[in-house]
Amino acid sequence: MVAKRQGANALFCLSKAGEINSYLIGQFSSAWNSLYGGAQNYGSYVKSVGSPTLAEEAIGYLYNYPNPAREQTTIRFSVRESGNVKLKFYNTAGDLVMESEVESRAGIDNEIQVDCTQFASGVYFCQIETGSGERKHCSVAIVR
Repeated sequence: MVAKRQGANALFCLSKAGEINSYLIGQFSSAWNSLYGGAQNYGSYVKSVGSPTLAEEAIGYLYNYPNPAREQTTIRFSVRESGNVKLKFYNTAGDLVMESEVESRAGIDNEIQVDCTQFASGVYFCQIETGSGERKHCSVAIVR
């Protein structure tokens, strides 16, 4: 999938490990369709395009452990820049069930302990949002 990002082209791909990677590509030439096919051409293409630059993300990773959780879970994440982040938990209906703001530091594993005794059994979605508005999500299963 190719998307525009502030005047640049971004290429998104799925790795064998299931991670989504994004690459910034300077400019697509008119030869793009002849090399890779047009919008109506489906298929898989392998073509060397040089060394792409990995797009910078404000949030490097986000996960929790243990998962599933009973009494407590630990949210672990990394950020590119230090500052406050918002931690939000949503239920499967999309209702906000918990929100807090915490200080995060760049270059280290940031960890937040979350008391799960306030939640009913089920799946919840954890969201981290930076001051610049970038977000990342993970799912948290609560069992009783």
